[in-house]
Amino acid sequence: MKKLFRSAEGQITIFFATTMLVVISFIAFIINIGIFVKAKINLQNAVDAAAFSGAAVQARQLTNIAYVNWEMRNVYKEWMFKYYVLGNLNIEDVANGASGNTNFTMAPYKLATNNAEDKYNVPSVCLDFAQAGGVSLCTNYTVAGLPRFEPVAVAGATDETLNTMMDTLVAEKGKDCSNRSAINYSITALWAYNVKQNDSNALQLAAPQVASDRPGAFPTAFELALRMRNLEAQVNRAPYSGICYATNDFNKDFCTSKIEDVVASDRAASNERVLKAFYSGFRNLGSEEDTELRASFTLTELPPRPFITEIKNDLSTLLIPESAVNARKKYYLDLKLMTLNYATFFTQFTQTSGNVNVGGGGSSVTANTEGQCAATKTGLPVPGYPLGFVKNPDVLTYYAVKGQAKFIGLFNPFDISDSRGITLTAFAAAKPFGGRIGPMLFDVTNSLSSAVKPRRTNGTSKFVSSAYTTGVNLNSLVNQYGQPADPKVYQPGSILPLSLGPGGDFWLSKPDQSVGGWVNEKELTFAIPNITYDYPNDGFGDDSSYFSQSDIQILDTSDPLGINAGLYNGDMFNKFAELLRNRGGNVQPKDVDDAVLMARAPTRYDMNNYLIPTPENINASVGVDSFGIITSEGAPIGDKGHIIHDLQLYAPLYADDSDSLFKEYGLVVEAIKGYLLAQEVAIQKYVESMKNTAEQIVNSPQSQSGATGKNLALESAYLIADHLKDPSSPLPSCNSLAGRFAFFYLGAYAIDIGMISNKGCAVNQGETLVEMMNQYFLERQDELKEFYYGKYVLPPGRGDNLFTAYRPGQSHDATGGVFTNFLRNTSNKMWRNFYSTKFSTVNSFLLTPKDTQGSYTRGNFTTFSEGNYIIQAPTSQKQIVNGLDIQKVGVELKNIYH
Repeated sequence: MKKLFRSAEGQITIFFATTMLVVISFIAFIINIGIFVKAKINLQNAVDAAAFSGAAVQARQLTNIAYVNWEMRNVYKEWMFKYYVLGNLNIEDVANGASGNTNFTMAPYKLATNNAEDKYNVPSVCLDFAQAGGVSLCTNYTVAGLPRFEPVAVAGATDETLNTMMDTLVAEKGKDCSNRSAINYSITALWAYNVKQNDSNALQLAAPQVASDRPGAFPTAFELALRMRNLEAQVNRAPYSGICYATNDFNKDFCTSKIEDVVASDRAASNERVLKAFYSGFRNLGSEEDTELRASFTLTELPPRPFITEIKNDLSTLLIPESAVNARKKYYLDLKLMTLNYATFFTQFTQTSGNVNVGGGGSSVTANTEGQCAATKTGLPVPGYPLGFVKNPDVLTYYAVKGQAKFIGLFNPFDISDSRGITLTAFAAAKPFGGRIGPMLFDVTNSLSSAVKPRRTNGTSKFVSSAYTTGVNLNSLVNQYGQPADPKVYQPGSILPLSLGPGGDFWLSKPDQSVGGWVNEKELTFAIPNITYDYPNDGFGDDSSYFSQSDIQILDTSDPLGINAGLYNGDMFNKFAELLRNRGGNVQPKDVDDAVLMARAPTRYDMNNYLIPTPENINASVGVDSFGIITSEGAPIGDKGHIIHDLQLYAPLYADDSDSLFKEYGLVVEAIKGYLLAQEVAIQKYVESMKNTAEQIVNSPQSQSGATGKNLALESAYLIADHLKDPSSPLPSCNSLAGRFAFFYLGAYAIDIGMISNKGCAVNQGETLVEMMNQYFLERQDELKEFYYGKYVLPPGRGDNLFTAYRPGQSHDATGGVFTNFLRNTSNKMWRNFYSTKFSTVNSFLLTPKDTQGSYTRGNFTTFSEGNYIIQAPTSQKQIVNGLDIQKVGVELKNIYH
C-alpha cells in the first residue's frame, strides 16, 4: 500500500510537473507570439515612417523644382512684355489699347503705297524718340525719299553735277536709315541676350536706355535651366542598400554601411532623403532602454529600374554633362527641357525708290523719289531658348523601402549564440504629389524625343502650342501686281530673313514641323514667340478664345487680322499692356521699370498651371504652413496695388560635392559654350538667309538710280550682309548684322569655320555672349553658388488664390479648402502651396504586375496622378517605366499584396 501510494504520488507529481511545463510553455508561447507580433507591427510602423519621410524629402525637392520652373516662365513673361509692349509703343493699338477688338494690328499706319506695307502684322521692335509735333519713323511704313526731276536743257555739266549731288544726298539718307536700324537691332539683342553686370557691357553701350539694366531672357533662362538639372540630380540620387546605425552580430548579414559613414563621406544635399528616412524608422523602434530591434534595424531603399535614354541631345539629357553618368540615370524623376527656336523682329529701314505726287492741287504730276526709308521687319534669332521643363509622366516619383531587424524575444527557443534569431522584414512605399512641374506646352514625348512638336489637349479643342508659337505662311505674299511673290526674292513687305527655299524654310510655316529641340538643318525653323499671359475677360481654363484653330498660329497676308492666339487676343494684350503707366503718353523710366517687374506677377493662368510660392506674411495671415523663401515684408510698386518682395530659391548652380553637375563656375561657362556651339546649324541658316536677302536688295531694280544707274541701296544691303562688298573675301563681316550676330553668338568659332570674316570683329574684347557670361560668373562666384535671388511681385487680391498645390474640396470635407470640425466647432484652412505626401502600396510600383491589367486595377489612386505607362509586348502588360526592380531587391515582391 505504501509503495503503491508512493507510486501514485510520484505520478501525480510528474503529472503536475508536466502540466505546469505545458502551461508555462503555452503561456510563454502566447507571450512570445504577442511579442513577435508587436515587434512585427513596430517594424512595419517604423518602415512606414521611413517611407513617408523619404517621400516628404522628395516632395520638398520637387517643390523647389516647381518654383524654379515658374521663375523660368517669369523670365519669359518679362521678355514678351519688352517685345510686344515696350518695343511697339509707337503703334496705335499698343499705346492706346485695342478698342475692345479681339484681334488687332501690330503694324504701323498704312500710307498710299501698298508696296511698302507690312503684310504680315508682325510685332517688331522700333524705338523712335521724336519730340512732340515730330514725325516718328516707327508710325509709318515708308518715309518719302528725295525726288529726282527730269533733266533740264542747260549747257555744260549741270545735269551731271546735280545727279552726282543727288546720289550723294540719297546715299547719306540711306546711311541714316541704317543707323536707325542699328538702334532697333541693339535693343532687340539686349532684351534677348543681355548679361547683367556691374560694368556696362558691349550690348548695353550700344542700345538705348530702355530696360537696359535688366538681364536678358536667354542667359537668365539658361542659368535657371542649369540649376534645374542640379535639382533633378539631387532627386535621382541612387538608392542606398543596407544602412544601419552600427554593425553588430545581429545585423551583419544585411547591413553594409553605417548611416554616419554615409553622411560623413558625402555631405551632399541629396543624402537628406536616406538620412531622414533612416532616422524616422530608427527612432520609431523602441527607446534608449529597449534597443533590441533598434540595434539591428537596417534600411534598404528599394531601387527602381532607372530610366535611361541613349538618344544624343535628348530632351531628357540636355544640359547634363556626358561625364555625369549617374545623373543620366533617372531613378525617380525625368525632366524634359522644352527648347524653342525663336526669332524676335526689329524694324530695319531699307532704301527703296518710288513715285510721289509733286504737282499739288490734285495734279497727277509725279516724280521718282529715291532714298525712301521703307520699314522692313527683320528677325533676330534666339535658337534653343529654354522655355521651361516638363515632368515626364512616364517616370513616376515615389519612394519604396525595405526594413529588416532581428527578433530575439523573451522566450526564444532558438540558439542565439550564433546571432541567428528571427529576421523580420517589412516593406512600405509613399508618393509625393499635388504640385506642378509644367505645363506641357509642347509635345516632348513623341517618338523623336530630341524634337519639340506642337501639342493639343482634349482631343482637338485646345491647340495649346499655338499661343506660344507663331509661324508665317511665306507663300501667301503677293507682289505689287497682285501675283504670288517668290518668297526667296526681296520686295517691300517681305520679312527678313527671306526663305531659303530648297535648303529649308527659315520660318515655321506648317503645323507638322518641329518647333524646337535638336533636328537637322532642313527641318530646323524659327517661330515668332508668343505667350498666354492670362485668361481674357477674367475667364478660366475652359476658355479657348486665345488658341488658334490649328496646331500653330500662322500669319497669312490674305487675312493679317484674322488671328487671335496668345497676345494677338486684344483682351489679353490689354491686360498685359495696361501694366505700363502712361503708355499712351509720356512714359517715364520709372514707369518702365515698375511695369517690367509687375509683368512677372502671378496671373490666374499661372495659378492654374504652375506651383507658385507664397510670402511669409500671407501664410501667417491665413494660418497655413510656411515654406520660408519669401521673408521680406514687401513694398508697394506701381499704381495698381502690387507688392514687391525679395525672392530666394534654393537652386545650386555649382558646388564641389557629388550632387553638383558642375564643380566650379568654369564648368558652367563650358556648358554654356558647348550649348551655343551646338546651335551652329541654326546660326549658319540665319547667316545664309541674310546673305540671300542682301543679294536680293542689291539686285532689285528699285535700288538703281533713275538717272545715273548707280546702286543706291548698297549701304542698306551691306548693313544686312556685306559679303558682296569685297570680292576677295566673300563672307559677311562684323560690320553687317549677319556677321555681327554670328560673332556675338559663336565667337571666334564663327570665323574659324568660315561662316564670317574677321573684319570688324573685336576678338577677346568682351563682345561675345560667352565672354560676357564668363565675366558675369567670375565676378559673382559666391553669390551665384547655392541660391537664386530675384524679385517676387504679388498682384492685389490674389493671395488666397495662390494656394494651388493642395486645396481639398467637398469630397474631403473641406469646402473651399476649409475643414470644419463640427464637434469642436473649429475651422482650419487646409491650403498648402507645396507638395503633399501619401502612402502607396508597394505592389503598385512593381515592374512586372501579376495580371494583364497591371497594378492600376488595385485601387491605388495615387499612381493615376502621373498618367502614362508602357504597354509591354508580347503579353500587353501595363508597366511603369521605372518600376521596382525585383531582381535587385532580392525578394519576391510579386507575393506582396500591400
